[in-house]
Amino acid sequence: MAGIIAPMQPPSTQTLMKIFGNTQNEARRMNQDFVGIEHLALALLDDDNSEAVRVLQQMNVSSGYVRNTLAHAMPQGKEPPIVTGDLPMSPKVQRLITDAICTSQAAGQAKLSSRYLLATMLSQADGAVCDSFRRNGADTNELSRALREREVTPEA
Repeated sequence: MAGIIAPMQPPSTQTLMKIFGNTQNEARRMNQDFVGIEHLALALLDDDNSEAVRVLQQMNVSSGYVRNTLAHAMPQGKEPPIVTGDLPMSPKVQRLITDAICTSQAAGQAKLSSRYLLATMLSQADGAVCDSFRRNGADTNELSRALREREVTPEA
């Protein structure tokens, strides 16, 4: 995965690398043959130690509730994927990661973290991810801004 975005990528946190790995599990669990935005969001919302989830907690947004709403909205494939190695990331996920890197670099961050990834996702997405936040009463524009601006303990 890292080879796809290596020219622009600042070092990522261990937490973010774990999240990227878990996207594979999320996609495979749903019998999908690629990693989409929704799989990335599910993996990101599942890590209580991430900066993104800690900012959501500060904003009184239940990441678990949003995650469950999103998981139930996603289609299940009929058969497990044939791919035996890492599933490919969709072009949307690749663009999202590149944009999140640019956003974090513009903010003077040395590392890409989960909060910049989720902030970029919420500012760009108009799909199931944002719908899941909105159905739970969250303002995605406000959350995106808070994710970029709020102070939290950095990820490991």
